[in-house]
Amino acid sequence: MHIHIVDDDPVIRTLITDYVRYLGHHATTSETGEQALILLKNSTPDILLLDFQLPDITGAEVMTVLNEWYDPLPFPIVLLSANESDDIISKSEKVEPYTFLHKPFDMSALNGIIEDIQKNWSKDS
Repeated sequence: MHIHIVDDDPVIRTLITDYVRYLGHHATTSETGEQALILLKNSTPDILLLDFQLPDITGAEVMTVLNEWYDPLPFPIVLLSANESDDIISKSEKVEPYTFLHKPFDMSALNGIIEDIQKNWSKDS
């Protein structure tokens, strides 16, 4: 699977990338929302791991743009956030992510989400 990781924290981005590759998947990365959108315009991953708090635009804004480009989305979005507030959910209502993963998280939780997506997600979901 091709998993694209968007996170401005280089340590988190590297940890997730290394783990995804350890699981045998192809990983690409972006450190800003704008950088991610440029890459996603030309290449669609199988899964998008998207940090909510980015330095330029929020994960919710990235999801809104993706929703304008695609109907339905051709890949599931896993929203990553250190904040567990309802504010994230309300800002993300226009495009609902497949699931949320709250930082810090155990890599086994990420593996479980990837496995769940492999078994249950389709473009028509």
